[in-house]
Amino acid sequence: MLGGGGILGASEVGMVQALQEHGVTADLIRDLAWQMRGFDESELYFHTMGLAGFGRSDDGQSILVTDPAATERLAASLRTDTMETYVE
Repeated sequence: MLGGGGILGASEVGMVQALQEHGVTADLIRDLAWQMRGFDESELYFHTMGLAGFGRSDDGQSILVTDPAATERLAASLRTDTMETYVE
């Protein structure tokens, strides 16, 4: 599979397939980007996913292990549009 930056590896292909399975398409991303023109950057929040630690995948790659409780808190904040009150 080719992307804008060249050939995608297996993990990138898997990520693209997962996004497509959930209805995330290039058209959707383009439309969302278009809607963000003039977006007020003071309303933009950046956070790192809650982590439980570090580990290794079955094939030995270094991975970040997510914290399910922290992930749920983040998801709840996204669902309820309360990111400004989300504190990790």
